[in-house]
Amino acid sequence: MSFESPYRAPDVDMSAPAMAAEPLTWQGLLFSFEERIPRRLYWAANTRVVLVILVVVLLVELSLGTESGLGAGLLLLLYVSLLWVSFAVQVKRWQDRDKFGWWSLIGFLPIIGAASQFVENGCLRRTKGPNRFGADPT
Repeated sequence: MSFESPYRAPDVDMSAPAMAAEPLTWQGLLFSFEERIPRRLYWAANTRVVLVILVVVLLVELSLGTESGLGAGLLLLLYVSLLWVSFAVQVKRWQDRDKFGWWSLIGFLPIIGAASQFVENGCLRRTKGPNRFGADPT
């Protein structure tokens, strides 16, 4: 009987050059649809987006009120810009899972879509090593 040692070093192909991931800027994280991001950046970006929404809605409500045309227009502008940011972050996370960014549209399905996005993007691990969308971000 032969058992494989759990302490053995992993098999790595040293002949292939390692792909180094370039550091991702906040501008690239929030507005670009390319690259991959790990779970921690996904959660950090989503948390900041929610906080920005809460602060701006509170400020608009306290200063202008949502009944005024200016307040409603500002909130609409905020919604469109944060929708772009949300899709950009989701696409990068789907790509980290080695799936096409079009999977972010599953969020439009009631209940099932939101649950699927939460599990896939927020809970499951990335694909290890480089994939078809770029180098490993970690």
